[in-house]
Amino acid sequence: GTTAVKYGTMRSNIHSLTTILPNGTIAHCGSNTLKSSAGYDVTSLMTGSEGTLGIITSIAVKLHPIPTHVVAAICSFDTVQEAANAVTMMKMCDVPVARCELLDGTSVAAFNNYVSRQGSGSSGSGETSMPVKPTLFLEFTGHSETSVQEQVDATKAICIDCGGGGSSNEEKNNNQDLSFKIATSESERK
Repeated sequence: GTTAVKYGTMRSNIHSLTTILPNGTIAHCGSNTLKSSAGYDVTSLMTGSEGTLGIITSIAVKLHPIPTHVVAAICSFDTVQEAANAVTMMKMCDVPVARCELLDGTSVAAFNNYVSRQGSGSSGSGETSMPVKPTLFLEFTGHSETSVQEQVDATKAICIDCGGGGSSNEEKNNNQDLSFKIATSESERK
């Protein structure tokens, strides 16, 4: 899902599991230790098969702490290439993004259409639609406001350098970041 950018996929979060195979055999694979390199990676095979090779009856997973501070951001770009370049730069600069999702202009238009049919804005602020442009949806998490704000500031600078955060020269000249928005409260993030 969208949190794979920070926490990894399901495969990397499962330490061990127990499966009942189609012939009735109970198979235990993996270990509760962090490192194990003996033999084939049957745990990943069973996880990736999503139940087609057997019924998973128990799983030992990694636990991650619940972050105390969460900030969401939305940034629009003129092209999908600019948005992809921004994500690449975030990864290269090791910005710890918790969630990252890219919608192209067609998807944003479909979202706007859905919201208009529901009769409510996309947020509680009275805004009824988003610009029909490629858009990144980002989430940052941490255990202090300062660390999360540093992540947001670094990402905003990267997005602006890659062409996001306001497309018209007038917006850029007036330092109006009309296309880079953040939400800090839970109600704003919904």
